[in-house]
Amino acid sequence: MEYTTRYGKVIEESELYRLERKMTELELASHFGLSPMGLRKIRGKMGWPKKYRRKTGPKKKYTSEELRLKYNAYMREYRKRKGITGNSYNGIRVGDKVVRLSRHKVAIVLNRNLKPEEVVHHIDGNRRNDRYDNLMVFGSQKDHLDFHKGKKVNPLFDPRGKKFFTELEDLK
Repeated sequence: MEYTTRYGKVIEESELYRLERKMTELELASHFGLSPMGLRKIRGKMGWPKKYRRKTGPKKKYTSEELRLKYNAYMREYRKRKGITGNSYNGIRVGDKVVRLSRHKVAIVLNRNLKPEEVVHHIDGNRRNDRYDNLMVFGSQKDHLDFHKGKKVNPLFDPRGKKFFTELEDLK
């Protein structure tokens, strides 16, 4: 049986079967000027018995733990490429790292990098509002929690009542 493609090439079943033993499916399809899907459609129209169709090996079955690890690795890479940080905070790329925008802005104001244990607090509670006059810095997570409980805590930095922040707002 023969089949003529839209490119005018004629494929014979015996030739196709012979070439298939030497080439991959992609090479075979490109040999006839077709896509792999087009080649599969032609095979179906030629009425090939299933025993002559290309066989694929068994797919690897992943455990749920392997799937979870693969997905987490993929999402970690995706977030790194896009500059996304978790927990709906705004992120900014600084060199090779992605840093929360609030931490970056406070670091600029303080003229030093924040230590990992220092916590930036959003005064209005909106994590997306990274205006200079909305950010406070606490020395530790314990001080931050005490502040939320209503205890008297002296933050490392409190913008309320300082004119310095309204001048820096133009840099935003």
